[in-house]
Amino acid sequence: MFLALFREFRDIFAWSYKDLRGLDPGIIKHSIPLEEGAKPVRKRKRLVNPNLDAVIRKGLDKMLEANVIFPVRYSKWVANLVPVQKKNGDIRLCVDFRDLDRASVK
Repeated sequence: MFLALFREFRDIFAWSYKDLRGLDPGIIKHSIPLEEGAKPVRKRKRLVNPNLDAVIRKGLDKMLEANVIFPVRYSKWVANLVPVQKKNGDIRLCVDFRDLDRASVK
């Protein structure tokens, strides 16, 4: 049923990061609501398999080019980037928000 809908309305769905260009970040922007006065958390960088460096860089470049993500300098809140292997073997880049202090998240 869903596949039929996807095929029928294929021009509506974003099939790649390039399809997301031109969308207002205010509509699709992810944020974490924090309590007033929450203490910032900066975790140590998590080690990543060096064999994945090129794949991770390629994924980051695609998201940067499509304005899905953007560089932030001197952020007090930092969470690790985690490469997760999908069923088809591709790598999905995720952010590990589990490291953030649970008490600071509303």
